[in-house]
Amino acid sequence: MGWLDESPFLACLQISYSPMHPLDHLVYAVPDLPAALDWFAEHAGLRPAIGGRHLDQGTHNALVNLGQGAYLEIVAIDPENTTISPPRWMGVDHISEPRMVRWSLKSDNLEADTERLRLLNPALGTIHTGQRELTTGATLKWRMSLPQPSPAVELLPFFLDWSASDFHPTDHMPEQFTTTQIEIRHPNPEQITEKLQQLDLNVKATHGPVPMIVAHVRTPKGTLILR
Repeated sequence: MGWLDESPFLACLQISYSPMHPLDHLVYAVPDLPAALDWFAEHAGLRPAIGGRHLDQGTHNALVNLGQGAYLEIVAIDPENTTISPPRWMGVDHISEPRMVRWSLKSDNLEADTERLRLLNPALGTIHTGQRELTTGATLKWRMSLPQPSPAVELLPFFLDWSASDFHPTDHMPEQFTTTQIEIRHPNPEQITEKLQQLDLNVKATHGPVPMIVAHVRTPKGTLILR
């Protein structure tokens, strides 16, 4: 699922690609959510908190606070949801092993950000609204540029607006991990870099044999590299 590097790691702790678009969360898709939580407990020193079920998407998730208003979402197909047929969002139907599949940035102008995504890829230009009622009586509400079922790994970010929510998911979570670095890799990095710059993001992709998102995350047991 990943590996730990316990050597000193020098990196920028503030993940900020644009003043207007701070990191919201990273998406790590896994074939089996309970097995993934066991793995994190053993290798990272803590068990991610259960998030909930996406009833209209056929997935369920768990979360880890990354600090600075960002989190890691661990997502998998929900075996109890038989009403949603594949393909399901976030590339979950395209993986056979854990994989970093998406990344998300905060937006305070979702319509404009989604329109720019639409110009780069029309499939990414749909705005989706969702909410989840919590047992405390509070409500999580979000608007987002809807992530698609394909490809397995999407290097263009999706955007999230939490302004109508009672709180952000990280507000009620202890800070557990720290994101130290995110890498975007692609066989044609110049092409991806140009697209990211059109979203006003200061990101330079690097060369890799396949599209890949690599996250370096500091945990109680060392630096976990998820790819």
